[in-house]
Amino acid sequence: MTTRVAEGLGSLALITALCLGAAAPAEAADGDSVEHRLGLLQDEVTGLKADFEGRPTLNGYYDFEYMVDNDPENPSTFRQHHLTIFVGAHRGPWRLLSEIEFEDGTNLEGDGTDVEGKGAVNAENAWLERVFSDALTVRTGKFLLPHYWNVNHYPNVALSTNRPLMVRKVFPTDATGLMAFGNRFQGSLGATWHAYVGNGDSAGGTDDNENKAAGAHLTVHLGELWAPFVRVDFGGGVHSERTGAGAASDAMDVWGVDAQFNSHVVEVLFEYARRSADQKREGLYVQPSVKVADAVRLFYRYDWLDTGALNQTRHTAGVNVQPRPDLALKLEVDTNHFEDSAQDAFEQVAASVALFF
Repeated sequence: MTTRVAEGLGSLALITALCLGAAAPAEAADGDSVEHRLGLLQDEVTGLKADFEGRPTLNGYYDFEYMVDNDPENPSTFRQHHLTIFVGAHRGPWRLLSEIEFEDGTNLEGDGTDVEGKGAVNAENAWLERVFSDALTVRTGKFLLPHYWNVNHYPNVALSTNRPLMVRKVFPTDATGLMAFGNRFQGSLGATWHAYVGNGDSAGGTDDNENKAAGAHLTVHLGELWAPFVRVDFGGGVHSERTGAGAASDAMDVWGVDAQFNSHVVEVLFEYARRSADQKREGLYVQPSVKVADAVRLFYRYDWLDTGALNQTRHTAGVNVQPRPDLALKLEVDTNHFEDSAQDAFEQVAASVALFF
């Protein structure tokens, strides 16, 4: 066996030497050097990249829910909550995104004047942006306002089926206008900033308010400064507008703070916001979670919201299982209490499945 191996290796070496010796003059004559071939390959990769960047992208997500509570007036219910389609495009420094959301098994019919049916269709995002650098991007169109859960609400990202009580109830959800944002990092330390101006509050689907809304948000990233956390972020934001028009207008000012801590195993999310307007609002949530297995995370959340008309507290405990990054299975139980004794406390169980595609 040893002799055969040696003979085989000797033959392989001889054949290799003959091939290299025969190929050398051809490379010199034809200009087909390694450097030349690498250059051709680089040109091909560059061309493919440009072709890929020029093509639209299609993604989306789907989520399905089941909810039941002990309020006799509320029946248990299945809910096909979202089917959302993202369409994106990339042209050099220009990027476009549209997010069309079909809610609650949308089935709409129209006669040219009125639309009837069930469910809803909503363009949650529809924007075009120009990237100048990491420190500056300018976005135009309809966009979500830059508050933590509002931006990270997607069902395959959020641990719970139900979002916190305060989300979209204190700060507005979105705006149509202009936004500038960017970030700067030095190692793991850095900051991300957003500033925007958009249409003010309007009664109908068109902008009937001469006043404009404006706001800003700043997040400071402390990276791995506090062991054992690998992510420590502190943020704060403001929003101001005059709702309505003319003499009937009223100032609405909102401010809030948020924080996120993550050690891979333990994560803590926190947000607080307060609105001063004709109807003051205030709310917060704290959500710690712990990873107990590769795909399993247990979480608890304390919620509080005061809208003036309603003062509610909620405690939620649940489990989120992600057998793969784009698939989430969720189960949670919550208890709800109200400051007004006329409002009955109740408990709820929620389960859902969410898939990003």
